Amino acid sequence: MSKDLKEMFCSVVKGVNLLTPHVEEYGRVGRYIYELSTGRAFDGIIYGVTVVEVKEGGIVETTNLSKCFFSKDDVVQYLDYLQSQQPNDYVEEI
Repeated sequence: MSKDLKEMFCSVVKGVNLLTPHVEEYGRVGRYIYELSTGRAFDGIIYGVTVVEVKEGGIVETTNLSKCFFSKDDVVQYLDYLQSQQPNDYVEEI
């Protein structure tokens, strides 16, 4: 787990999600930093992907991109989708 990504993420998102309280990883997809967390729901595992965006002026929460899923495969597909949404001229600055 990258400490820098965790610190950047936690500078914007405070606390723990009650539905998915167990953090699995912090990661980066282009201009987005995400937290993947898990919890128990409906007799199974629920995955939460919370997303923040790195912008020129700082890091901002993007709640419209945060989602929950019922399979790890769906999480991987969603992260691939986020990667596909990067502008062609995007240059990672961090």
